[in-house]
Amino acid sequence: MDGLRAAAAKGIPVVIMEPLRGGKLVNMLPAGAKKVMQESGRGWSPAEWAFRWLYNQPEVTVVLSGMNSLQMVEENCRTASEAEPGHLTEEDFEVLEKVKEIIREREKVGCTGCRYCMPCPKGVDIPGIFRCYNAMFTESKSLGRFQFAQTVGLTKEPAFATQCVQCGKCEQHCPQGLPIREKLKGAALSPGPPDPREAQGGGQGPASSPLQTGHPFRTSLYVQKAAQSPEKNPRQETLRAL
Repeated sequence: MDGLRAAAAKGIPVVIMEPLRGGKLVNMLPAGAKKVMQESGRGWSPAEWAFRWLYNQPEVTVVLSGMNSLQMVEENCRTASEAEPGHLTEEDFEVLEKVKEIIREREKVGCTGCRYCMPCPKGVDIPGIFRCYNAMFTESKSLGRFQFAQTVGLTKEPAFATQCVQCGKCEQHCPQGLPIREKLKGAALSPGPPDPREAQGGGQGPASSPLQTGHPFRTSLYVQKAAQSPEKNPRQETLRAL
């Protein structure tokens, strides 16, 4: 907010990008947060609540938002026409604070997936890992694991959290100011899928098995080992475990 006011004070136009955080404030909004909005009696959709909060600030010049349906266009145009700086009430801000609390309770990383942190010098797929990490807690663990297998776990080149060497280059470019290195450590230790050998009834693997304790973002270690065994298909075994 300080940056917003400082820019406006110098006459610099303020353009808002990703007002809905890549759609996450609508598509991944927890049911509890939606309920709080509905019970407010305002009749606003989650998207409209977000836009009205932005338009409530006189320093905002324009809001950029992608739309893919006529309904979205009509709603966004109506909201922009109706919303004026200072139009939100104290009760509205109380609703928004409750929504923020609910979101923060479940979301592990406030990543929007803008990819400004990429490319990582060590090949870590930072946005992909964070998206799957959040999905495990905001939606379901099974969905997060499946997304991980699709987008990170089976890539041609390793792109895992454990490859991070703490160089900090990513944090210099993150518009959200996220502590990316710290969050990658958390993602690497998040509970994940079982060892494929256990799923096949072959008993537990050795204590050094990277998947024995369930680390979805360390799957690369198992996949790389399995790839060295011609009688096994690492892609099939990993997906079978999920």
